[in-house]
Formats: sequence, structure tokens, C-alpha cells
Amino acid sequence: FINPAWAENRVLFIGNSFTIGSGESVAEIFEALAIAGGHEKPISVMRADGGKDYQWHAANAPTQTAITSQPWTHVILQNYSTEPTHITNGGIADHQTFGTQLYHQILANNNATQVILFETWSRAADHALISGTSTAGTFATTAEMQNELRENYQDLATTLTTNNPENPSAL
Repeated sequence: FINPAWAENRVLFIGNSFTIGSGESVAEIFEALAIAGGHEKPISVMRADGGKDYQWHAANAPTQTAITSQPWTHVILQNYSTEPTHITNGGIADHQTFGTQLYHQILANNNATQVILFETWSRAADHALISGTSTAGTFATTAEMQNELRENYQDLATTLTTNNPENPSAL
């Protein structure tokens, strides 16, 4: 988490509609929690577009400009909600490939930045993706979807940490 010994925390949130939220964004909630916890308000910027994944952000000029705009202490990455699952064509492999690419783009800007993967959450039980049967395009339960998301976010964090022990990724 944010080190209170740092005089100024600079946090960039990269994601999609899950990051944007409904009413308050994840960045706004984070700021409120930091203040409520007795910390100074962090400098935080959100670069999020609904329906976008890591691949889009890795190639998107405004995202790249946000990454290079200042020496971030932390960058929070949230992928498209179904990308790290079996139901998206190329999803799990793309989650790894483009999550790694974004990680390296972030560290190229400031190699001291801590990259944190922010796992998305399962769709609601009444969503069409939760069908009661596990198929190529659905999940049997919300727990099945959440377990798959957790496993694939953890796999990416483990890969990044194993390949870059000097700058481990957190989940």
C-alpha cells in the first residue's frame, strides 16, 4: 500500500468502467480512504475508458501520455472485466502479454513505480454470463468467474514479480 513516509504519493489509475465506477470512481474512493486514514491527499489521476483492456491502453496515446506525465509512485492497472477469463478470445494470453507490456511501459517512465494489479469482480448472478453451466462463453456461478479472475490476476502478478524481482508487482 502507499508508504506514509513518502512526502508525496502520485497514483495513476488505468482501467475501464469498473475503474470509473458509478457515482464515485475508484480514484475518488482511494483519495477519501487515504484522507480518512490520516494521510495527506495523494495526487491521483485516472485514465479509464469503458470497455477497454490492457491491449488498448498499451497502444493508446492518451494513456501513454498519462504514464509519462510524471514520476508515479504507484500505478493501478485494471483490465477489462472478462479479459482474464476463458470466455474472451485470446483473453488469458492477452491479459499476460499486454499486462506485461504496460508494466514495462510504466517502469520505463520511473523504475521505482510500484505497479498494482486491481482485480475486477464477477458479474452478478442474474447476468447472462452466469448461466448455471460452464461453457466456452459462460460461467456456472459467480464463484467460478471470480476464481478464474483471481487466478489469472495472480498469475500475472507472479510472472511480473518472478521476472522483475527488483520491482515486484502487487495484487
